[in-house]
Amino acid sequence: MQLVSSDGTHSVDLIGGGTSVGGVQQTFDTVPGATYQVWFDLAGNPGPGFPPAIKPLTVTVAGTTQNFGFDTTGKTPTSMGWATQTFTFVANGPTATINFVSDVGVSSFAGQRSTT
Repeated sequence: MQLVSSDGTHSVDLIGGGTSVGGVQQTFDTVPGATYQVWFDLAGNPGPGFPPAIKPLTVTVAGTTQNFGFDTTGKTPTSMGWATQTFTFVANGPTATINFVSDVGVSSFAGQRSTT
């Protein structure tokens, strides 16, 4: 199944390996006390047999955790319904590690996809 990315040609399937938990992380430089805004595009694999319909995503950085969900109902591989998500955090050190984790609770190719 060919899925259409939000922008460009690539996306990340956080549960593409068939396990129930998947994620990515990246460490980057920050200025302690500075406020940062994070934005990313979010969709979920709409293929049949990839439960649940609402895909969970947890983003954690600098002690801030934000939960997101994406409903794949009515979506297709060519019309995935990408939605831009945002949140802010305050840096608490000279570097921060951002974690994107999806746990659908079942074994499937059901992860969120965000552009890279």
